[in-house]
Amino acid sequence: MDLQDFEGSAPLTAISRNVAVAITLLSPNAAHLLKTYGSVVFIDFTYKTTNCGWPLGALVVHLPTGHYHLAALFLTPLEDAQSIRDVLLQISKQVPTWQPHAFVMDCARSLRNAVRGVFPDAHTFLCVFHVLQGAIIIPFMQVCMLLAVQGWMSV
Repeated sequence: MDLQDFEGSAPLTAISRNVAVAITLLSPNAAHLLKTYGSVVFIDFTYKTTNCGWPLGALVVHLPTGHYHLAALFLTPLEDAQSIRDVLLQISKQVPTWQPHAFVMDCARSLRNAVRGVFPDAHTFLCVFHVLQGAIIIPFMQVCMLLAVQGWMSV
């Protein structure tokens, strides 16, 4: 899927505190995806990948075929709970029958707080990749860097 798949979709702008806080693009079949397969939704942000400096977020659903499908993209000036909440509220207004049971996400408190603010009955689960990244990969890299600084290992 690429941005051409969003052709013909109307961008949504969430307005809060008298300023635009998010630009959201729903895929043309987002309502169907979220209603049909959106009981468990994956939500995440990219890290420093946009030229404008705004974090790029995504909502992804898991299909019965085993594939994952992008349902929505959104840009927010901040990755804070209020901005994410505004996006989720806008999407839930566009797809009022969407009632997610669970969200899978990284450890960001802002994501958890936003989800709980909009969908208080939904469960939140940590993504295995992010848990492993925090528990194994990052500490391993820190140990390697420490050993390199002390001359025990070359990088």
